[in-house]
Amino acid sequence: MEPSFSTLAIISMVLNTVVGIGLPVLLVILIKKKYDMRIGTLFIGACAYIAANMFLQGIFDTVIGIIPPVAQFLVDNPMPRVIIMSVCHGAIQLGGYFLMIKMFMKDFRRKENSLMYGVGIRIIDSIMGYGINAGAMMLTLAFSINKQGLGVYDDGTAEGAAAKASVIELMEMPIIEFVGMSIICICLMFIAIALSVLIFQAAKRENKMYLIPTAAAICVLNCLLPEMYSADIISGIGK
Repeated sequence: MEPSFSTLAIISMVLNTVVGIGLPVLLVILIKKKYDMRIGTLFIGACAYIAANMFLQGIFDTVIGIIPPVAQFLVDNPMPRVIIMSVCHGAIQLGGYFLMIKMFMKDFRRKENSLMYGVGIRIIDSIMGYGINAGAMMLTLAFSINKQGLGVYDDGTAEGAAAKASVIELMEMPIIEFVGMSIICICLMFIAIALSVLIFQAAKRENKMYLIPTAAAICVLNCLLPEMYSADIISGIGK
């Protein structure tokens, strides 16, 4: 019998779609309704994510990559690379989020604004990374393969063989890894909200800068796990 995606895997993909897209949308609706918030805070948070996590981190990674001694040292030393990149990425995130509040939230005084800001920080990655990529797109692939079979990749080319191998690898992925994506998505959302509350208080309230070290520690820890996965220091969940 030709291999196919299991029912549990498909249910997990549906869960990823619902969590990735539904969670931020639900939080936006609840926060806006409960606290009568302006939706603009959400867009400021999304812009903070783009500026810090995508633009500034991209520049930093590019600069590191074009300095041969530094790049080679990081390649040859996985654990120092994890620590250095986690600290640097965490500092970039903290600085970016703090500056966005200082520059674009001058008229936002209520502490509840930090809740919507936190959702904004996570909404792009939650919807695109988890809801669509790990959810809807994989679900579409699973239905297609279960209906047509893996034979669609048997075209005699190296590309077809590589694509077939990737799909088989997905089929063999433990269910806990599919479900784990939803769990991670939820955790990251509430970490971002907690982080936003700390940074908002530090940026907007007098004598609250003592919260910055705690926020910095959360940022670094938030970057640590993906860096450890990237360096193959820890393997996939359930393996």
